[in-house]
Amino acid sequence: MDEINLLASSLPDAPPPSPAAVARARARLAAAETARPVRHRSRLRPRPWVWTAATAAATAAVILAVTAGVGAGGGSADGPATAVSAPDGRQALLDIAARAEALPAETPGAYWRRRSVTGSFTRWGDGSARYMVLLTTELDSWTPRDPRDPAFTRLDRMEGRPSAPEDVAAWREQGAPRRQGPKDALWPGGPIAECAGEPGCTPKPVGCTYSWQVDPKGILYDRRMAELTFADLEALPRDAGTLLERFKAARRGDQSPSQEQNWSFSAVSLLNLPSPPDLRAAALRVLAGLPGTRVVGEITDPLGRPGVAVRINAGETGETGMGDAMVPVDYQIILDPVTGEMTGERSTVVRDAEGVAAGTVIGYAAYTEQGWTGERPERPEGCKEGSVG
Repeated sequence: MDEINLLASSLPDAPPPSPAAVARARARLAAAETARPVRHRSRLRPRPWVWTAATAAATAAVILAVTAGVGAGGGSADGPATAVSAPDGRQALLDIAARAEALPAETPGAYWRRRSVTGSFTRWGDGSARYMVLLTTELDSWTPRDPRDPAFTRLDRMEGRPSAPEDVAAWREQGAPRRQGPKDALWPGGPIAECAGEPGCTPKPVGCTYSWQVDPKGILYDRRMAELTFADLEALPRDAGTLLERFKAARRGDQSPSQEQNWSFSAVSLLNLPSPPDLRAAALRVLAGLPGTRVVGEITDPLGRPGVAVRINAGETGETGMGDAMVPVDYQIILDPVTGEMTGERSTVVRDAEGVAAGTVIGYAAYTEQGWTGERPERPEGCKEGSVG
């Protein structure tokens, strides 16, 4: 429901920042912490920097994070990564963990609600005239505190659009097609918004599906660690060493070739769930202690919001479809540097492949709001009930 594919391999090799850059980064974090408004308990809150992405190929689902200005051959519009702290960056995770641990826990409401925008790039066109098209969805998910209440998720599939000015030009040169592939395909390539290429074009919904289900067990949506309930979250240890042992126990008997990958995704799972601040801190400390973790640095998401990108399982790569080809990708998560909440994930190309340049971001999801609310979901009108996510 809430995940994506991800990550560029060259970023962890970026040179360490200058002392001035480090000072500026620390000043921004300190200012953000000082200026951060008091959080209203049991109230849904906008997340100013939140976005996500992830790999469908990696154990659980993941939502791909993308930059809206990426062209067919270009790299991420985020620009060069900037390390935040120590040369390998992992000290930054310990710093974020300390800030998160100092935050007060919020009083739960009836539902944990999350709104997000996700997207992925694909290629259209022929030969050298290929261009990137961005396809997006919007998700609204409600997770009940009481398992007797229904869990609700609504997915709106939006019109697509060429992603950058050069893509718009190539699209127009090829007759500005509105779709690609058969209209009755499971995920048809389109339609492209009528206003595509015009300033301020806002894609419209082309399909809406929702699910409304009661799960008596109260299992939460991210199951990469295990099938957890809210009570399970509260009972997990807050000591990083003990928490890591719990991760190992949860995966005992798993024949996966990479045990560290399992532990990494267990920690990521807790960051993706409504974990209390002290549990997030423990999960961050576990990640900081795993050799495959790399802090890429400060980035800006497609909506201009800052965050800290962290590469998970740096030695692992996967593949994802890009039109009619497969390209190699890695996986990153995006963190709020003050709260330690996972605000996004993204998928980027590891090396030049199939005409797609290394560093190109090819998927995304942005959490526009998340938090506790006393409100309750209602069945939407004009929306088809079915499987979502």
